Amino acid sequence: MISNSEFGTTAGVAVFFSIQAWASDNETIDMVVTIGREVGLNASGRIHVHSTEPQQPPLDAPHAYGLNFHQYVREI
Repeated sequence: MISNSEFGTTAGVAVFFSIQAWASDNETIDMVVTIGREVGLNASGRIHVHSTEPQQPPLDAPHAYGLNFHQYVREI
């Protein structure tokens, strides 16, 4: 991960990344990986897809919205 003040992330710190999407499960996974790479993330581990009530109406093509980044902070 690279530092990104817009998303509140710090280089070298693990991040949980979530999006909302109008897409099939496979398209959503592709979006997570692609968007993650564009902001400096390397997707590792499992990618979970959950069906929820939409917050935006559908468009003609698959799309993502509501990107969220949550740094993993280990407290000792």
